[in-house]
This record gives sequence, C-alpha cells and structure tokens, in this order.
Amino acid sequence: MSSIGTIWTYPFNPRAMKVEAATAVNGRTVDFVPNFAMGNTNKTPEFLASFPMGRVPTFKSTCGLALFESDAIAQYAAESGPASAQLLGATAEERAIIRQWIGFADHELFEPLTTLILWRFSLKVLEKQLYGRQYIVSEQLSLADISVAAGLYWGFAQVIDQDLRAEYSQTTEWHLRVVQDGRIKSAFGEKNFIEVRKITEIVLLRLGGMATVVGIAGLTGKFAQCVAKELQAYPGTTIKGFCRSPQKLSQKALLKYKIKVIQGEFDDEAAVQRFVRGTDIVICCYFGDPDVMTRGQKILVEACAREGVPRYLPSDFAVDYTKIPARELFPKESAKIIKDYLVEKKVAGVHVLIGGLIETFWSGFFQIYDAQTQTMAYWGTGDEKWDLTTYETAAAYTAALVTDKNAAGVFRFRGDCTSISEIKETYETIYQSPLHLKRLGSLDDLYSTAKDRFEKDPSDAMAWGPGCFAYWCTNGVASLGDDLDNKKYPQIVPADMVGFLKTHKKENIAIADQCLGF
Repeated sequence: MSSIGTIWTYPFNPRAMKVEAATAVNGRTVDFVPNFAMGNTNKTPEFLASFPMGRVPTFKSTCGLALFESDAIAQYAAESGPASAQLLGATAEERAIIRQWIGFADHELFEPLTTLILWRFSLKVLEKQLYGRQYIVSEQLSLADISVAAGLYWGFAQVIDQDLRAEYSQTTEWHLRVVQDGRIKSAFGEKNFIEVRKITEIVLLRLGGMATVVGIAGLTGKFAQCVAKELQAYPGTTIKGFCRSPQKLSQKALLKYKIKVIQGEFDDEAAVQRFVRGTDIVICCYFGDPDVMTRGQKILVEACAREGVPRYLPSDFAVDYTKIPARELFPKESAKIIKDYLVEKKVAGVHVLIGGLIETFWSGFFQIYDAQTQTMAYWGTGDEKWDLTTYETAAAYTAALVTDKNAAGVFRFRGDCTSISEIKETYETIYQSPLHLKRLGSLDDLYSTAKDRFEKDPSDAMAWGPGCFAYWCTNGVASLGDDLDNKKYPQIVPADMVGFLKTHKKENIAIADQCLGF
C-alpha cells in the first residue's frame, strides 16, 4: 500500500486517528513522524516554517502539500483513493449530510469549547493572516471569510470589546467588511459590537466545565515559578499564588501569566483559607524548616478539606521516601507525615517523586562540586546511581498531573539515572576539561557524619540535611526503580545529564538554579 504523506502528532490523538482511518479505507497508508515530542518537535524553526500555528496534527503530502487542520487532512485522505465516494458521498445530498455530521463531531462532541479556550491565540493567527489583505484567502470574498466571520459573530457581540478591537484592528476591519457586504448583509444583520466585556474568559470556561484553578503555595520559590510557566501549556488553566512577600515577584510575570496573589504567612489560617477557596488543586512548593514543612502543610490540607478542594500536591519532590524505614534519619520527614495526614483528612494526595534535582546537584547545596577547582567530592565507590531530574522536567510532569483531574497517588518521574563516574566522563567529553574526583569515605561514613551533625544540633538542617539526602539518593534503598510514570505523559521529553550540560556553559552549572523561574 502506498503512502499519501507524513503526519506530525502525539500518540492517541483522535484528530489524527480519523486521518489514519480514512487513509486505510482507501487502501493506502500515512507515515507518522517518529519520536514526535509535543512542545519540542512542534516548536522547532523547521516545523514552524511549514506550520506557523505550531499545533498538531499537521500533514505534508508526498507531493509537498502542507495542511494544518485535521478536517482538511481527513478530506485529503478520503479523496486519495477508490473509496472517495463512500467516505465523502456520491451526491450533493450525501456530501452535505456527511459534512453535517463531521461538523457535529468537531463542534458538539470532541472539543466544543476549544475555540473559546484558545481564542486569543487564534485571533493573533487571523490578525497575521489578514495583514495587507482584504480577505483571508484571496482578493475576493470566499466561503472561508463567511465561515470565520460567522464563527466570530458571538465573539464580537459578547467578548471582543472596544479594547480588544483596537488590539486586533486588522481582524475588526475585515469582519466589518465581510458582514456589511451588500450581498450577505441580510444574513448577519446590523453590527452588534459590545463596548465593555461583561463576562470573563475564566467564567466562560467554568460554565463549560473546562477550567482548572490551580493554587500554588510558596510562589516566590524557583520550582513554584517553573510550575507556573509549565501550566501555560494547558489552555483553560488559571493560577492563584500564595506567598509572604509578593513584592519579590516580577509584576511583569504576574501580568503575563495572569496570576492572582494572596499574601500571608504560612500559618495565617485566614489568608490560607482565602487562597485555597475556589481552587481545584493546591500545589505546595514550600521549602523551609520542619515547622513550615509540617505545620504549614497541615494548615493547607485542612483548608482544602474545609473548602472541598479535591486534590493536594505536597512538597515532596524527592527520593522514594515510601521505601525508607521508620525512625531512619531523613531530612524530608514531613513528606511521610503529610502523606498520612491527607488520608486522615480525606483529600486526595498527588505525590511527585523525582530523586534529586540536577541543578541542586551542581549547586553548593550538596557540597559535591567545586567550580573553582573543578573537583567533585563524593562518598561511596563513585559507581552508585543517582536518580536526577531537572527543575523544568519535574515542573512539566507536575503540570501534567495537575491538569489530569484523575491523577492521584504516588508518581515517580526521572530525567536520568547516572553515577559520579559516569558524570565525570560526560563532563569531560562535553567540556573538554578535566573533572577531578575526591573520595570522602564510604556511604556508612556519610550516614554517620549526618547523624552526628543532627544529634549535635537538629535545628541546623543545612548542617546535616544535604549529606543525609545524598545518602538516600545513593544507597539504593530509596531509588525510584524502573517502573516509572514518565510513559503516562509521552508528550514530555525529560532532560538528562547530557542535555543539561550541553545547554549550560561550564562556568554556569554551579549557579544554574539561580537562573530559573520568572
């Protein structure tokens, strides 16, 4: 069977399924781009040169025709073989009825509110298409103009107010040109433009059951800000932030990402209640002393229980602490406590385990890497495996879980599993510079050192915590294992150590964590 062309899409995309099915009925095939990564492949200059909207599925025929709308691709597939009449209709009546149900599937079943969710982005695309043109396709009115003008009729009547019309002036002028055309004016009636919007986008989304309101506690933290940025990939998501010092946040970023911030201390129960109210899930990105991590999170969980927030994503982001025996020293003991507390309060926990963060590994926190001398200090043999994940990869998986309303339980994600010896080899290959190793002792020595420091001053977490965390990262007990949840979200491509080093200059890897967030 011959191929009609190539399609770009992520796995199990229903819009691509109909193309493949129509092709099969015609006894032909369609090729799929291998290793397609949503958010990466469709953002490359090469892809955008052919498909400027950056959306999938997209298609290129064997003769070079590029199409970016699934209905158009499906029609091309249907007309590309002997079953064309069967698929599209043999008479005008059949073709009309088939087209009617195709429209019904798209607009009434599949994603009835897609246009509403993506309306600003769609307006920008239309505005660009109309620049220097009188009409969408050519220099005369076509069915494309009539269809798009009809699609925007309620938009101009309810949402696209005076300010937005000024922002999208080409689209506004074109719309008036079309609907006031003497030949079709009777179909559209008199101009019906709203001056000031009476309904917000989020209210419209809420009415359609499509919105997700995400609360992020500890918004001034780097990881919290990475999550906020990753959530922008999910239309219909709005963010509420909670922090002690909103003045530390970039006002430009808050406006860009449309984040509403509630100010308050971690133990200000009234402020926490205001923050939690109306959210669909709360993410905790606290990083602090045991009182903040335990009592602070309990206050958040209690507020979720009172307000009926169904899910809570705690500040875990660590090794698999579920495997660490009771009464063993572990710097994130709060994770175990909060996991049990969520069960008690009947709030569904979404637990994200990612090993260690790659940026933190290279920073001064672990006291492993000395940028001045290019030396890496380690405990053990140097062949112990570290589970490591970048901030942005961890944030991407967190955002995916947040927007997956059925996600609950413990999830294990990983960017890389590598050893000190392997990291040395990778470093020297990429930077063409030596990395010296310095052995500090065995893993038992490391644990003894951490325990001694803890017993000397339990409150000085920075004295014993990093070493203790490194111990659990490397002794194999708290490993994430091989049954990872990466595969549940194939659109995310995790960054590994090679990728991290290749995208950072040698002199910047020790401060990479400082360049994250807003």
